[in-house]
Amino acid sequence: MLSVTGALWLIGAVIAAGRSDRGQAWDRLARAEALADRASSPGS
Repeated sequence: MLSVTGALWLIGAVIAAGRSDRGQAWDRLARAEALADRASSPGS
């Protein structure tokens, strides 16, 4: 489920970037990265 949520945040980042909303794009990328880190950690 973490990977799906991360993918949705990543899509949101692309949409925000397309609207030239850099702040939202970076925020959403950071959230996607945090979820990717959690999903790749041992035991998850």
